[in-house]
Amino acid sequence: MAEKKIVVAFDFDGTLISADSLFVTARHVLGTGKMLLALLRAMPAIVKWKLGLSTNSRAKEKLFANFYKGMPVAELDRAGRELIPVFDSIIRKDVFTCMKKHRDRGHTLVMVTASISNWVKPWALEKGFTAVIATEAETGPERRLTGRFSTPNCYGQEKVRRFLEAYPMRAQYALCAYGDSSSDEPLLAFADKAVRCKNKINTD
Repeated sequence: MAEKKIVVAFDFDGTLISADSLFVTARHVLGTGKMLLALLRAMPAIVKWKLGLSTNSRAKEKLFANFYKGMPVAELDRAGRELIPVFDSIIRKDVFTCMKKHRDRGHTLVMVTASISNWVKPWALEKGFTAVIATEAETGPERRLTGRFSTPNCYGQEKVRRFLEAYPMRAQYALCAYGDSSSDEPLLAFADKAVRCKNKINTD
């Protein structure tokens, strides 16, 4: 019997890079001053989430709107391309080493992240990922960002749902998943092999 195809799913923020790409991107696009002002405007939504009165997704969408609402989506796409070396500079070398080993063995690499695809996808495709499953930003008239998401935030159980939507034939592949936080736990639990990356991992 032929061996199963191996699919390897990686989270991005905290797993492959050591920072939150939402803020790395906002600092690059807006500058530190404007980013902090937008963060202050979104603080009520963030506080409600921290108090359990709202959801992570609502708080994140409010913050995203304060950062980018009305901006041409082409600007965010361009930022994604410009950020490739920035993300390279904050790479987690241990996880990246494992990623390269999987890639060199011919495994299918899939990014599964709550980050926005506009800034994650350019980096992932350059590194050899086959697909990027991420939160998608909504665009309106004149291809400007509305400040809303066109998909649910790719977080928690939504990661499993979106992954299965893209790779539904579960019996035909073995899944290995890498993640660092509680939002990755549903996908890690769903995988045949889970690598938790909160701390430095073994690259052997």
